Amino acid sequence: MLFEGLLLGVVAITMVAGSHVAVAAPHESPDAKLFQTLGWTTVNSVEAIQPTVLAALQSRFGSDSRLANPGEPFDATDVVTGKPRRRLLLAGHATTRWFVAYERGGRGHYLVLVIFDSGAKVPEPTLLARGTAGAHDDQAGWRVSLAELRAALKDGTLSQDDVHEPYY
Repeated sequence: MLFEGLLLGVVAITMVAGSHVAVAAPHESPDAKLFQTLGWTTVNSVEAIQPTVLAALQSRFGSDSRLANPGEPFDATDVVTGKPRRRLLLAGHATTRWFVAYERGGRGHYLVLVIFDSGAKVPEPTLLARGTAGAHDDQAGWRVSLAELRAALKDGTLSQDDVHEPYY
């Protein structure tokens, strides 16, 4: 009797957890859908990112607000050398939206994709996703295209997170 009760509890928890995962699927977010469909104009340097968007992003970086340009040195591992902890991979804009994709060094070297609505006085993040996309090697770091970012967001290898987190 006790075993049957426990078994039913496990089945119920599994069903609830399984349904929660299905509801939170990455490709269901309106901004994830926008990312798939908008005609983005891409940029490949920090200086080309709209200054208010860059400031809004860097305000969430914590104590090291620097963002290295593609190919520039940065701290890809958890060994701190004084270089930036983040390096731009690709950014772009369409209508009032901006996206910024960068690699985040440290114990877990991973990609971050952030989409901002730049229509307001202060741009607001509308999507935050972390994970992998494109190609990576330890010497060159990450290389990623817009098509690879779109595919990774759609298939969940870039998984959505809470945009209200204080540090990206």
